[in-house]
Amino acid sequence: MSDAIQQLDDAQLDGIVGGAGPSAALKPFVGEKGGVRVFTRTEHSSGSMTVSVADLGKYLSNLESRGMTTVGLCRTGSDKIEMHSIAEVKSWL
Repeated sequence: MSDAIQQLDDAQLDGIVGGAGPSAALKPFVGEKGGVRVFTRTEHSSGSMTVSVADLGKYLSNLESRGMTTVGLCRTGSDKIEMHSIAEVKSWL
């Protein structure tokens, strides 16, 4: 079985391991354990949370319901926070 897995490309492997897998746009932000680190900032607080790809849509909708419009994401292996609109990130799901 391992030989067969080695011959699969990333998209096929994602399909086996975690359903459809993240889109190409989201993939650079997904860590080894399948989570995406989301940074948020309001006038009162800031923080970050690692959210699974499966739960990311619900989490972003929750942030939107609290009035947020943008979130920060870090590409895997980078410390630089990139700001993206919540609508844009949701379109990647």
